[in-house]
Amino acid sequence: MMATGHDSPWQDNKTLQERNLYMLEHDIATDVCFELQTLEGRSVLVRAHTYILVASSPVFEAMFCGRMSEARADRTNIQITDIDADSFKQMLRFD
Repeated sequence: MMATGHDSPWQDNKTLQERNLYMLEHDIATDVCFELQTLEGRSVLVRAHTYILVASSPVFEAMFCGRMSEARADRTNIQITDIDADSFKQMLRFD
């Protein structure tokens, strides 16, 4: 087994939801990056997993699997302007 630099083995005795949250919190296999603003106006980058977003939301399914521009574009620094960074991070933790 290859060492990942994380609690090993971090997958053991965890539910799928717990493993997904661990991966999000430790930036494991994240494949999309959003740029958001804090309430103070600072720009923040937030990484996430496309698979989980698509499985959890028809809006993200349309964004990444439909005809929206993000489906064909580079998945880095996608700007989100209608939610603050902290709220978006909280949203990612609940499916």
